[in-house]
Amino acid sequence: QQVCSGGTGLQLGLDQVAGGGRLSIEDSVAYPETPTFKVHGVTGAGASGKKVIVSARNGARPVILATGESTLAIGARGTLVLEGLVIAGGALRLAAAGDDEPRTLILRDCTLVPGLSLKPDGGATSPGQPSLVVRHPFAKVTIERCITGPLQVDTHAQVELRDTIVDAGAPHEVAFDGDGSGGAGRRL
Repeated sequence: QQVCSGGTGLQLGLDQVAGGGRLSIEDSVAYPETPTFKVHGVTGAGASGKKVIVSARNGARPVILATGESTLAIGARGTLVLEGLVIAGGALRLAAAGDDEPRTLILRDCTLVPGLSLKPDGGATSPGQPSLVVRHPFAKVTIERCITGPLQVDTHAQVELRDTIVDAGAPHEVAFDGDGSGGAGRRL
């Protein structure tokens, strides 16, 4: 297990657990980073995938203040679990890959700030901008007890929401679709 605190060292900690393990963020301060969340892939016949957990210490609520999209670099058969984090300033993005191996993303007790960030009155600064973009058709996404902005998820990926709020940020915006065009997304 790796730990980070004090608003620094997030990417270093993420790099250290990319082969499997846990990174615990120990405090409730802001981390002004645009991280890449990494999970090394496994492609050998019968080999099980790697699992990386990035979590807030019990009682802590760290805020990741990104300046753009944060990459979810989940390799073949990999699982990434994010627990207890607040992410503002940019979406999380899982790109398509050149293989058909599954990737798993689990978000628990997180806030992906709707509208990417908030105005002083609490309104979204960028209504309709996605908080999560999943382009990998073989991804499985589970979101539990979270608040997020819009979700754009490939129409072939699996999506399960439990006790979660998805807020488009404005009544005329789309909260869930497949590609950002406003068309139908994957069945929830």
